[in-house]
Formats: sequence, C-alpha cells, structure tokens
Amino acid sequence: MSGGQRYTEGMENAEIRIVSNEAGKPTAVIVPIELWREIESERETAYLLKSETMKQRLLAAQLLRNLEFDSSAFEDLAWWVEKDRAQALRIMKLVREISATHLLAPASPSDAKG
Repeated sequence: MSGGQRYTEGMENAEIRIVSNEAGKPTAVIVPIELWREIESERETAYLLKSETMKQRLLAAQLLRNLEFDSSAFEDLAWWVEKDRAQALRIMKLVREISATHLLAPASPSDAKG
C-alpha cells in the first residue's frame, strides 16, 4: 500500500489511500466511510435516473419535500389523526397523490376549469 494521501474536493480532511501492487500500479482505493456512502448514493441516483419512470418518481419525491402547508392545514390534519386515524392516512395519501400528479403534469388551460 502506498503511503500517499489524496484529498477530494469538499472533503479536504478525508484521507484516501491508494493500494498498489508490487509493480507500483494502483489497484484499489481505501476511502472514509462517509465518502463511500456519498459515492454509493450518487451511483444509485445515476442508475435510477436511467429509467424514465424512476426519474419521474425521484423528481416527484424531490418536489414533495419542498411542498409547504399553512399551519391551519396541519391543525386540521392533527384533528383527523386524533379523531380518525384511518381517515387521516387517507387524507395524507390523497395529498401525496395529488401533489405528485399535479406537480409533474404540465399545466394546461383545461386544468383551470372546474
């Protein structure tokens, strides 16, 4: 194993070790677990983005994370959770479905008609 240290952008304190064979050719890398998890996450995301269906699901999930409700909506949901948990779960499922459908679908004039 070579004793050299390498650093990655954004992880200045992350020590990376290069493993070399007898001829000095690099054959492996030892990285901190945090960096490894980040790399794995990026690889998984890249793999999922190859599928159009998964790409749409990932985009929907990202949009849902940014979805905001006003405080009265949370108060109403809390009331339902207390009074009828099954109904509260149906409400949350409906909100999720509507959000995913409408946030992904292109807006059209017919959407404004009620």
